[in-house]
Amino acid sequence: MKLFQFNKRYDFGHEVYLSFLTIKGYTLLQLSFDYSDYEGYPYLQITSGNGRLFGFLLNMWRLGFCLDFIARNWSWCYDTDLPDITLEELKDGN
Repeated sequence: MKLFQFNKRYDFGHEVYLSFLTIKGYTLLQLSFDYSDYEGYPYLQITSGNGRLFGFLLNMWRLGFCLDFIARNWSWCYDTDLPDITLEELKDGN
């Protein structure tokens, strides 16, 4: 059990992630704040299900905010290096 986690990264903007009370792959509250390098149209998205009890996403031009309540943990390792796989290995299914 982790009480508090913090992570930040830079990928087409600055992002800061916070999570509170993580237990066995689920987190009570996850927050994300970001400032993008590129502008976009404003939008609001409210979700439920698919691994979360409640989710809220708000983007306004370059600023973004995301909140998940009782949700599966966000994966923060998707930008790590993946092993090299050859085309033959993919065809074999290994």
